[in-house]
Amino acid sequence: MEASAEMNANVTPAVDDSRFKRTPQQRGVSSRRSGFFEEELDKHIDMLHEYNDIKDITQTLLGRLAGLRGVTTRDLYNDFGLELDD
Repeated sequence: MEASAEMNANVTPAVDDSRFKRTPQQRGVSSRRSGFFEEELDKHIDMLHEYNDIKDITQTLLGRLAGLRGVTTRDLYNDFGLELDD
């Protein structure tokens, strides 16, 4: 087992990580990404985080309510007219 561990210790991955150390300008990233200015993109990202937080809280509440009622969360989705894909 020691020989195997010794062999693994000598193996070095052949990965060039220099591309991760370059600045955005060196990688050719401009101040405009995907049609959005960075400020607008940051605003959309913040809004997405807020949406996900609200959705997480809603899922938690539905789970607790389902537990109190002794039904499944799927049943509550039907009761409240929600789509399962929401």
